[in-house]
Amino acid sequence: MSGSLLWLVPALWLAGSPEGAYGVATEVEEVLDREHYDFCRAGTDYVPRDWDEKRWCELALDAQIERCPGYELVCGREVSTVTFEWGELSDRPCENGEPCDGAHGGPCGPGGGGGGAGGGSGGGKGGGKGSGSGSGQGGGAGQGGSGQGGGSGNGNGSGNGNGSGQGGSGGDKGGDGSSSQGGDPKNGSSDPDGKDPATPNSDPPDPVDVDPPDPPDPPEPVEVTLPNLGGFAQVLMWLVIIAAVLGIGYLIARNFVRDEDDDDDEPIADADAASPDTSLVAAKVQAARIVETDVQRLLRLAEEAHGRGDDEGAIDHAYAALLRRLEGERLVILDPWKTNGDYLWELRANSGLRNEVRGVVREVEQVQFGAAAADGGRYASVRAKVLAIVGRTTLALALMFGLGSMTSCEDDYDDDYGEAREREVDPLMERAAVMGLGDGPSGARAIAELLREHDIDARTRLRSLDRSSLRQTKGAIVLLEYVELEPEVWDELLTWVEHGGLLVVATGMDLPERIGLRYGTDLHDSPELTANYNWMFSDLTLRAPTGRVLEDTFVADMPHESLLVRPGPGQGGGYGEEPWWYGDDDDAQLAPEQDYAVSRHFGAGEIVVLAEPDLMTNAALIVEDNGAFVVNLMRRSDIEQVEFVPYGSMSSGGDAGGSDNPFESIENSKLGWLFVQILLFLAVLYAAVGIPFARLRDPEARTRRAFAEHVQTLGQRYAQARASRHAAYLYSVWALERLRERAVGSGRAGGGLHGLATALAARTGRDESEIMRLLLMAKDAREGGSGAGGSSTDLRLIRELARLLDDTGGPR
Repeated sequence: MSGSLLWLVPALWLAGSPEGAYGVATEVEEVLDREHYDFCRAGTDYVPRDWDEKRWCELALDAQIERCPGYELVCGREVSTVTFEWGELSDRPCENGEPCDGAHGGPCGPGGGGGGAGGGSGGGKGGGKGSGSGSGQGGGAGQGGSGQGGGSGNGNGSGNGNGSGQGGSGGDKGGDGSSSQGGDPKNGSSDPDGKDPATPNSDPPDPVDVDPPDPPDPPEPVEVTLPNLGGFAQVLMWLVIIAAVLGIGYLIARNFVRDEDDDDDEPIADADAASPDTSLVAAKVQAARIVETDVQRLLRLAEEAHGRGDDEGAIDHAYAALLRRLEGERLVILDPWKTNGDYLWELRANSGLRNEVRGVVREVEQVQFGAAAADGGRYASVRAKVLAIVGRTTLALALMFGLGSMTSCEDDYDDDYGEAREREVDPLMERAAVMGLGDGPSGARAIAELLREHDIDARTRLRSLDRSSLRQTKGAIVLLEYVELEPEVWDELLTWVEHGGLLVVATGMDLPERIGLRYGTDLHDSPELTANYNWMFSDLTLRAPTGRVLEDTFVADMPHESLLVRPGPGQGGGYGEEPWWYGDDDDAQLAPEQDYAVSRHFGAGEIVVLAEPDLMTNAALIVEDNGAFVVNLMRRSDIEQVEFVPYGSMSSGGDAGGSDNPFESIENSKLGWLFVQILLFLAVLYAAVGIPFARLRDPEARTRRAFAEHVQTLGQRYAQARASRHAAYLYSVWALERLRERAVGSGRAGGGLHGLATALAARTGRDESEIMRLLLMAKDAREGGSGAGGSSTDLRLIRELARLLDDTGGPR
């Protein structure tokens, strides 16, 4: 038993084998080299819009920056400033509870908040209330707090804040400060024991929960205020809407009801009861039948007629199927007054198809207008020719519209040469699939395009995250940065996960309690990430900016797997360093292992949570094997389709609340008056067009002319052109073929023209030599071909052949 299962091991390994770092790195370079990634273009003038677009700068400049050479220039540029009523963003005044220090600009910036950068040694706290000044390189006025100064020190503060100096001994005196308490001025004194939490001598801060960053405010919608409809206007609008709905319903209902034909009052006899001589009755029966246009149904009717022994009807149905197919291909236009020759004329641009259709027409006309019998053999011949044309046309359509798309799904290797083939991709469809994901460093379009290079259908989700649309979603859903969902949307999404979906959360926003995870403080100062015994990522080198990590809340009782971690002690590569908040005098401890990417199993599905959205951004592909991690994250679950939900999309639930009914949509759009005007215009237009300006008359019915009139018209054309030789040529070809058919039917034909003359003489009682002479003249006319001009001999030949055909019996 165990031996029989050994073959499953390599099969399962190959089914979910990870992508190698080298292959993915090559595809990353190809993706980032595309023209829409302007921040990667060499010599780019791209200016970062916010600090998120520069989060990867330190790692990218120290890694594979050649993948995105323009990003080095982007990292060297300042973030574009936004001007508000108080000035630039950097001049924003301090708010309640916000520290004002020398790290920011303006009142919240350098020299502000009673702080300045002074040269010298030592550091201290300024005491007292009020204002203070400092000598040296910086000074400022405190905002409702203690004056901080450094005669030779470097301090900052806000309110009763602390200031710290850089280096040196702590014995320097602060600047003078005037106290507002009790009117007793005091000098600010230096505190040699004061410590800065950011210095090695600072006490470690207590670990606290880190609040997620606030998402950017969505743009304010532009509203156009229109006056509300009055009472009379509302009544009028509803009357117009009701009238329009009733009118549309009437038009739709009329399309489903066939009008009875009142023009023909006389009863139509049964076609089966009509004798061959009652051709007019049979024609009326045929005209009263419903015209069938479906090719396959016509072919089936032909088979049914052949099964009943009605081979003539079977031939008619097969020929009708051919004409309907040609009409469907827009090669001919069917009209009841057209002849078969008219259809052949319309096919003149396609000589090959025209010759094939001509062969079918010849056999059909031999039955319809000639003396040929409609038997099973002739029907089989017509059916075979019709199927050859109809089947080939259908195949051409399949190759054009259906099978052509399979070229992108075929194997990527040429069977004959073993060389790799490029997948055929429609650039327009590629751009439409990933629209809205962002082309900048903090966007995610490159992530989606990289997945598409690995045959994973990655696209932007355009549908909402409600129950009905989630039931139609297969594969994975990725929530990108700043996406914040309502509790009821989270419930629907987690229910979808329980039924087998994969959810990747890279929002950086608050997580629902059911997931059982929260954000914590990252105690590491190294950007390294390691795979926690996961073989899909074990061979990858991964790095991401430090920020937050994930902590288990122990609320959810479900399987837990750490995919990526910040390494702890003894995990190699110089990892497990001392925390950044430990000083020289503290006990030497190592930063513990902390989770960065965690997988939790929900029912039949899985949730993957990332501590920061960084790995799902375009700039992440520049560094190490981060691209291979994203690809293998999907391959480990055999994902074939991924839908990304960006911030501000309809799926993210920002401002995508829809209306419950069309009338509410009209009201919300402030287009009520416009809608009323359109309805009134349509009503007036319908009334104007529908009013007759003259007496109504039935249109003139165009009827098909008799075939004899067609022949007479053709003969008149020959006479006007004096083309008697051409007419004799055509008539001789047809007459010899018809005479031979009649002689074969009598069973006496044989031995060429001599045998034919003998058979015709026996059938007509005419002199054999006279018939032989006539046949030789017809043969000479046939072999001589058509040409201009002619003589009376040609006309005499036609008349004599016509008399011979009359003597042999049957129509000419």
